[in-house]
Amino acid sequence: MHCHSTPANAPADLVRQYGGERSFNRSIGDIVSAISIRVPLSAAYAETNRISLLISGVLLFALALLYAFQFIINRRLLFGPLNHIRDKAEHISTDERYLGEVIDISSGKELQDMIAAFNTMSVNLRHGRDHLEENVRERTQELQTALDNVKNLRGMLPIFASCKKIRNDDGYWS
Repeated sequence: MHCHSTPANAPADLVRQYGGERSFNRSIGDIVSAISIRVPLSAAYAETNRISLLISGVLLFALALLYAFQFIINRRLLFGPLNHIRDKAEHISTDERYLGEVIDISSGKELQDMIAAFNTMSVNLRHGRDHLEENVRERTQELQTALDNVKNLRGMLPIFASCKKIRNDDGYWS
């Protein structure tokens, strides 16, 4: 550096403080001094390990807390209503007295849709079960009417049993 190459070029305060001999008349590449510093890292490593363990413990605790929270929420909002639906379905499927009962609607759009469909199915099954005898009577009456019509038609057309020929109004078989 030109301003420090000789004491004449250097700032006067610098020459007064350090003298006219020190660090002047040097050229680039001259080694002036070497300093060796020893830093004890064992204390720094120990502190880093302690902090790492503390952070790991806090994160592990946070994960455990999050898992417990999620478990409780899932149990309350998902598994509880599903168990209630299962129990009600078992009652309805094993005992006809429960047929037609409905399940209370709980929270959650998907569960509400499923419960509404289940309730509709239960009510329709009860209605079908209650009106089964009536439906059988109606169908039996329809069949009886159809049979009577066939008997009337059979009486009107004389049919020979073996050859299936029909007798016309003149008494001839054709």
